[in-house]
Amino acid sequence: TVAYLVIEGVVRLHTRDADQIRFIGDVTAGGFFGEIALLNDETHPISAVAATDVRLAVVRPEAFARQVDASPPLVRATMRRLLSIVKRLKAAHAAGLEQLAK
Repeated sequence: TVAYLVIEGVVRLHTRDADQIRFIGDVTAGGFFGEIALLNDETHPISAVAATDVRLAVVRPEAFARQVDASPPLVRATMRRLLSIVKRLKAAHAAGLEQLAK
């Protein structure tokens, strides 16, 4: 699992729910995507498609971990807290979709 930094261009992110494609957002120069998968150490069901010609930099897990480890303790604690919130929201969303399917 890797993340990507957009050097130039636009990357469009989307996901598929019950055979419906949902637009998540565009990532432009200076933005990145795939970081949640690096933090969770798991794949994410989000697809990325170049909306324009793009140049990307690959952010490998080892490089990401070095940057996180070099961050101040408050930044690391904040990242862990935000990741916990994302996981809870993801679980709540999945549970809500299961309830709708019943």
